[in-house]
Amino acid sequence: MLLEGQEETTCVLIKPDVVKRGVKLFCTINHELTGGTVRLWELSCSVIRATRGQIEAHYDKDDDWIIKTGKEVLEIYEKYGRNVKAELGTSDPYNLGKIVLGWMTDFMTSGDLVALVIQGDGAIQEVRKKAGRIREEYMEDSLEQAVLEHRALENLIHASENPEEARKELAIWFPDRTFS
Repeated sequence: MLLEGQEETTCVLIKPDVVKRGVKLFCTINHELTGGTVRLWELSCSVIRATRGQIEAHYDKDDDWIIKTGKEVLEIYEKYGRNVKAELGTSDPYNLGKIVLGWMTDFMTSGDLVALVIQGDGAIQEVRKKAGRIREEYMEDSLEQAVLEHRALENLIHASENPEEARKELAIWFPDRTFS
């Protein structure tokens, strides 16, 4: 449990879809993340052309996540009466989850992204809450559309889920820095 006044450091990725849509959207999102509160501040910002290795390390998902994601793909295909095996070559949830990871890797390496380090009281949950609002307001994509078009969901922003994930991600995106 986080005590009031306890600072956290978290990792945020502004994804290639934001960078492609332009500076105005990036500035809006950056302001929404850190603006309006004195509790959060940006420690570091870096524009990066991610490598496949960085993305694969970032999205190092366990088998449960992979299978859950594959089952979501199956549900979408069933909902629209489409043949997943004919289109994607498999109906196995694990293999479908791996296909989605491939789409995510392709998307995240398709253009520049912006990696941010944000610190402050309760930064992880605060940033995740703001990331959700940002997606609601600015996202132009849907999971169903992305799956049926055989690509990753373009959902603007990633924010670490917990302190362990934040440490892992900060080491990937800022390997020459240490954060408390």
